[in-house]
Amino acid sequence: MPVAEEAPASASRSDPSVSSLPRGGPETILIAEDEPALRRVLATTLENLGYMVLTVENGEDAAREFEGRKGEVALAILDVVMPKLGGVQAYERMRAVDPNVRVLFMTGYAPDNAQVSDLVTRGGHALLGKPFQLKEFGSKVRELLDARS
Repeated sequence: MPVAEEAPASASRSDPSVSSLPRGGPETILIAEDEPALRRVLATTLENLGYMVLTVENGEDAAREFEGRKGEVALAILDVVMPKLGGVQAYERMRAVDPNVRVLFMTGYAPDNAQVSDLVTRGGHALLGKPFQLKEFGSKVRELLDARS
């Protein structure tokens, strides 16, 4: 699995390993990840931190969900390489709806994609290379949400 788990996906908030994760919040987060097991682990982690989580399996569905929930989604987490529509292309469609959308891009490939690097550098977004620790993931999510306000 392309994530290094620190706590089981079914862990509860009372589990000490989950409590070592960064603070969560009530925001709505959209996850677009084509790998079902990783999508479940990420969603469970964020739900255990108190976030409202929406999940889809490709970029096309992510863009459609974001467009249908205009103003509700505080952060989109997008895999860079997905079927139907990649993360960057999904982001571009989301940005047409909300120019201030924040995105956490994830990739299992070398992060040498110039387009993603440029978005991260100039756009206030972030990139996580797979595999990553859930604590790192949770911290990056909170950092992006806090920067939005």
